[in-house]
Amino acid sequence: MGILTINATILVQIVSFLVLFFILRKFAFPPLLEALEKRSQYIEQNIKSAEQQKADAEQIKAEYQAELKQARQEAHEIIERATKASEERSKEIISEARGEAERMKKSATAEIELEKQKALAELRTQVAALSVLAAGKIIEKNLDPATQGALVDEFIKEVGDLQ
Repeated sequence: MGILTINATILVQIVSFLVLFFILRKFAFPPLLEALEKRSQYIEQNIKSAEQQKADAEQIKAEYQAELKQARQEAHEIIERATKASEERSKEIISEARGEAERMKKSATAEIELEKQKALAELRTQVAALSVLAAGKIIEKNLDPATQGALVDEFIKEVGDLQ
């Protein structure tokens, strides 16, 4: 009878297992499978979201790099324009300085010429006065005043022609 009890026990165990399996299949497996499916969808959705975020990040990175490149280009252009403007301004300043120096030189030359003319006129006047004085002392007693004036005028004219 030992064999039958063992067989009956095995049979009871098999029947119990099958009943438990059908009960689990009817009541426990559907919620478990549904939970597993939801979890699988959640993980898949997170993977898609991560891939989308990665693509967005790469796009933002590309845009940032493009903007950075453009900003560098603009900065380079600004520097070039500033350099050209400063070179042009320095040329203008040098040109203005040269023009001012030339004007000052011309002004000084004109002033020197004016002073020279004044000095020559004063010198003529002094020479004429000294000549008249010297000639007057020499020929004071020999010439009348009209002849004396004519000689002075002639002397002044000669001194003026020499210069």
